[in-house]
Amino acid sequence: MAWRMKVRRPGRAAFTLIELLVVVAIIGILASLLLPALSSARRSAKSSVCVSNLKQIGSAVMCYLAEHDDYFPRTMAGSDRFFFKDMADYVGFCPPLDVCTPGQAKIYWCPEDSWRNSDAPEYPYMCYLSYGLNYYMRCDSGDKMARHARIRSPSQMLFMADSHRENGSYIHFSGNTWPFKSTADPASRITFRHGVKTICLFADFHVDARVLGDLLGSVNTFVQEGP
Repeated sequence: MAWRMKVRRPGRAAFTLIELLVVVAIIGILASLLLPALSSARRSAKSSVCVSNLKQIGSAVMCYLAEHDDYFPRTMAGSDRFFFKDMADYVGFCPPLDVCTPGQAKIYWCPEDSWRNSDAPEYPYMCYLSYGLNYYMRCDSGDKMARHARIRSPSQMLFMADSHRENGSYIHFSGNTWPFKSTADPASRITFRHGVKTICLFADFHVDARVLGDLLGSVNTFVQEGP
């Protein structure tokens, strides 16, 4: 008796609806776990760029002090842009009078500065300048302020920090600026755009982050030394 062997034709396996739903659910769970980590990594990378910017500015200012009898660069405010002109030989860039891009602005633009990145202010050539200068650590034209060596607590005093100003861009912060004065106009202020932190360049030229609670109302500690 001859045996006949049945040959099964291979069929195409198909997912059931339940299996598809399980796969979709697993993908959703993995995405919910990974997206916050990716977002945090992106923010950390942008913060690192900001830290690097301020370190480079600090190095440039140290060179300027060494060549200008220990006096700070001139003011950031006003149409003459003296601070940026003073820094041009040390950083290789002075903001032009026409529109500049983040690539051109280089170390003066914080990648987390979404307001300046997306909405050109009234003065478009200042669109990508993200940092404010301590009002008490600058030289006005023809009026020299105290020398760097006169600062008693340079490791605590802010020289520059993440800042925001609407309708313009040359930013100074002082004892009359938020958050040092809680009732100050918020249109011009130090800003905490790195999560809950602001990146700061101190007068001894180290860079560190501060949260709102550190700075709130602390004028003599961080901005203007008491008599």
